Amino acid sequence: MLKAVNRSPLRGSVERGGEAERGRSSRSVSANLAEAFRKQRYEKAFISKLSDSEAEAAETQVWLDYSLECGYLSKDSYERLFIEYEKIIGMLVAMMTHPEKWSLKN
Repeated sequence: MLKAVNRSPLRGSVERGGEAERGRSSRSVSANLAEAFRKQRYEKAFISKLSDSEAEAAETQVWLDYSLECGYLSKDSYERLFIEYEKIIGMLVAMMTHPEKWSLKN
């Protein structure tokens, strides 16, 4: 995702118009996941951070939609990235559904 963002022909001119958001949301997925694992002892906090990560992944998919429509991404790149984010969202939902498999016991 970040490589695709950095290759965009309008990167400098539209940084505030979406590309910065695509980069921020895609990085935020892993950042929120890292925070979730630091909160494993507290199930509600763990689930909350996983939920934040899921929301950022979904936001990234919206930015991918815009990138495709604006011609920043090829159809092949879009489909590959969108499918990867679908998988990530699926894993996050599974973790939220069964947090006991991931949470540390006090």
